[in-house]
Amino acid sequence: MLFYILLANCLLNSCCPEQAVSQPTEPPYEILWRAPIVNDPYTEYSLSSNPAFYGSTVAITTEYTIQGVEEPLMFFDTTSGELSDMWTDYIQGTAGHQYESSSFQDEYLVLSTQRSMDCINLATKSRQWASRIPGNNAVHYIHGSYVYTSTANPSTKQPLIMRSPIDSENWDTVYSFTSSNNIKPSFKSLGFGENSNGDEIVVWKNISYGSGDNQTDIFAYNLSQDTLMWVNTDFDVFAGVNSLKVDNNRVFGLVQEKAFCLDLSNGETIWTNDFQGVVADPRLAIFDQGIFHLSKDHVILKANGNELVMLQRGNGQLLKVNDKLPHSFQRSSYFEGKLFFSCGELVILDELTGEILNNPDITERLFGRIESKIVIDPDRRVMYFHNGYELLCVKIPEDL
Repeated sequence: MLFYILLANCLLNSCCPEQAVSQPTEPPYEILWRAPIVNDPYTEYSLSSNPAFYGSTVAITTEYTIQGVEEPLMFFDTTSGELSDMWTDYIQGTAGHQYESSSFQDEYLVLSTQRSMDCINLATKSRQWASRIPGNNAVHYIHGSYVYTSTANPSTKQPLIMRSPIDSENWDTVYSFTSSNNIKPSFKSLGFGENSNGDEIVVWKNISYGSGDNQTDIFAYNLSQDTLMWVNTDFDVFAGVNSLKVDNNRVFGLVQEKAFCLDLSNGETIWTNDFQGVVADPRLAIFDQGIFHLSKDHVILKANGNELVMLQRGNGQLLKVNDKLPHSFQRSSYFEGKLFFSCGELVILDELTGEILNNPDITERLFGRIESKIVIDPDRRVMYFHNGYELLCVKIPEDL
């Protein structure tokens, strides 16, 4: 009798080939090396900066004392992962350098706090310059050959935007502002681009709060002409820190529970779209602080919820929602038509279709919970990231 039961099962399976279709195989991850950034992974966890690389060196901060050196910037060899040097010459202490408080361009790494800014030369592994900046917003923005920051006038407490050449300390005030009411203004979320004449433009959010009233105004300033272009006052809500984006004579951005697009030439609102009915809890999702990527045709968003949202760039209409991702987020990196980012787990996304190309579920087992931006080295075709305990160097899979 057992023989006939087994025979029947075999015949049934042969008539249902779809049941035998195998799942797509996960691209292989080759971990080239992993290096500790704490002394004891069982008792210590580091809120380290995003990795920064130049030449044969990749650098990362730690808040622990390593080999007798207190809170160093650690330099690792990109090939072997060996610790090669450490640096601690901060002008006014250090802090957990996350999101826009840590960035690099070529050999220059910039780290900022609410009191200071340090620029480190990754080639010489030494200080390039450093500044004390009382009232700094602890975030900065590198554009062209300058580093920009928003801070407050020490005497009036009113906001202003400053910039310095990235290779030398020489601060210049780009724009200052005086509030005409009791609302407390604050400049954040700088974005850069060009207008139709080729002039260089900077845009930012003026996030005001006070007396129970919130307001986010969008400013546009022509750096080439040294003039304020316009101020958009359409948004009577608070806004998070992710940067505005300028492209093709448009300004794209996010405020609380809402995405928007403005005309760069005059500041008029072209479209807005809120997230009611799109995500489970728009207020808790905090899209205005999360991943914000602009592709040729789409606006791609991922925030604190498990939803990844894709909007049509031209009119803001909802195109796709993927609600299968983990909660949380880090900043994204673009490489060869794909977005690489972490929700604790590694996610590789097709920029054109919004499809996830890997299986994020297995990556935490391989790498630990990723707690930084996925930093791409396009020449070596590797990605650097950390999990709070180790800095990892992983080869980018070829068969995505």
